[in-house]
Amino acid sequence: MAQNMPLKTAAVPHPVSDILYVKNLPCEQVNFVIYNALGQEVAAGSTYGMISVSDLENGFYFLILKGKDFQETSKFIVK
Repeated sequence: MAQNMPLKTAAVPHPVSDILYVKNLPCEQVNFVIYNALGQEVAAGSTYGMISVSDLENGFYFLILKGKDFQETSKFIVK
């Protein structure tokens, strides 16, 4: 029964400057895409829970996480 309940991931810390940590992933590895506030893709890859954002400019971003039977969007700020 608990397997059918969605588990909300958390992207921390806020704001971030170097490494964004993704907690509560439903599987070991997920794919990710990062979009800036203008909707432009600025980064993509796969992660086990840590994403380097040190190359991103200061600003507001959307993180889309995708795995098998899983997709979730989070917001974060790079400072």
